[in-house]
Parts: sequence; C-alpha cells; structure tokens
Amino acid sequence: MTKDIFLKEIKKLVGQKKVLENPRKGDSILVKITKNDHICYRRGNSDIYLSIDVIFDVCKKYKGKRCTTKDLRDLKYKVFENKPCNITFTIMILKELDLWE
Repeated sequence: MTKDIFLKEIKKLVGQKKVLENPRKGDSILVKITKNDHICYRRGNSDIYLSIDVIFDVCKKYKGKRCTTKDLRDLKYKVFENKPCNITFTIMILKELDLWE
C-alpha cells in the first residue's frame, strides 16, 4: 500500500466519523486529519494526536501480520512510550483497514 492510498483510506474513515471499537476501555472516534499529517482521535473528552507517518510505518512493517502491543513498544517511537492508548489506536486502525490479522 502506498502512502497516498493509505491517506485516502484514513480520510474515508474520518469522513464517515468512524467509531473504532476499543477492546478494553470504550470506543475511540477518528476526529480529523491535521495540516501537519496527524490523526486526531477522541478518547472520552480528550483529543489525542498521532502522526500518520508513524501509523503508516507500522502498516508497512506489519502488513498481513499480527503485531502485539509489545511489538509496537519495541519500535521505540516516542508516541508509544508510556502511551498505551496510541498503541491500541494504531492496532485499531490496522484492523479497520484489514492490514492486521
């Protein structure tokens, strides 16, 4: 998957106001894509920002494979350090785009 196709798919989810099911603590909602290529998603009353480049990189590394929260932590991205909600959200995006088994 190219980054352009990935962005198009993410924008579709955002346009649909897609609610992604969080298996642990309630739902997350895709809110918007910012000008600086971040996804803003809502958990409860908080807006959380995550780089699209990070999610795309994870997609390339794990396309068609199952990745765990440990796998994502091991990538050493700052956004995953002590941020289990970003890890969970990234896996939710992979599942929604059928890129995770």
